[in-house]
Amino acid sequence: MTAKYLNKGHNLDYVNGTGADIAAGDVVKIGDLIGVAGMDILQGELGTVVVHGVFVFPAKEGGEDIEVGAKVYWATDHADSTGSDLLGWCAVAEKTGDKTVAVKLLG
Repeated sequence: MTAKYLNKGHNLDYVNGTGADIAAGDVVKIGDLIGVAGMDILQGELGTVVVHGVFVFPAKEGGEDIEVGAKVYWATDHADSTGSDLLGWCAVAEKTGDKTVAVKLLG
């Protein structure tokens, strides 16, 4: 069987089964993939999750320097240089004490 092009893959359709409404801009974990809600997604409804691009996330309080190209992980409410849920790669160098970190998503 050969592969057939479907789309660019910047966004994924997602049915919200989390038990709560998701607000536009919320971080959404779909299996091992992490994206950002592109719209409000009510519980049980279909919505769009963006999985491609550069987004600014809250950084770990008191976190360390993160260089451009370094792996960045998601830890429930912030991005960090360590963890198990790979978010993407640092897109703008973060210095210790920065409140945000720009991340190029995996998608």
